[in-house]
Amino acid sequence: MKKSLIIIALLIGFINTSYSNDTITSRVIIFQTNNLHGSSNSYKLFANDSLLIRLKNNTYFIYDCSPGLYSFTVDKLKSSQLPLVAEKGKTYYVRLIENTGMFRIMPELLLVDSLTANSKIRNGSLTKVEKTNLPYKRPQNRLGIFLGYGIGTNNIVVASTADSNSSTISFGGGGVIWIKVWS
Repeated sequence: MKKSLIIIALLIGFINTSYSNDTITSRVIIFQTNNLHGSSNSYKLFANDSLLIRLKNNTYFIYDCSPGLYSFTVDKLKSSQLPLVAEKGKTYYVRLIENTGMFRIMPELLLVDSLTANSKIRNGSLTKVEKTNLPYKRPQNRLGIFLGYGIGTNNIVVASTADSNSSTISFGGGGVIWIKVWS
């Protein structure tokens, strides 16, 4: 009698845990491959305006979610927005790429197929990022003071006249004070 009660209790516990995990049935894997031109950049990824993770160069992140409509963005840039309808039991692969322009790098999210993504992820060159990699939230109303000074002592003769007068140029020198307020 005791054995049958234990078996029934275990079955009920197993059924409860299997039903409780039914809400998370979709998976989105977001990855960034090794890029030389943006190797020091890290990007904050958002799903429906809530912060997921900070993704660095040569890493990937697995986001388990419930089915529904999601809007993925990088650093809350509207130009990087990727709408995605997650269906039950499916896995989606999103690649973060960096488009280089004349003066800046713009991140972009692309939906890719599983063959492309698995070849990048499974070869072992990408590092898995855990949820604990969230960025530090800095306090509001901060004040920063930056000081800089440079000395230029080497005079270079640019032009000289017949009566021994010369025109020189010196690089460097000067000082700067920069105050920034974050609110």
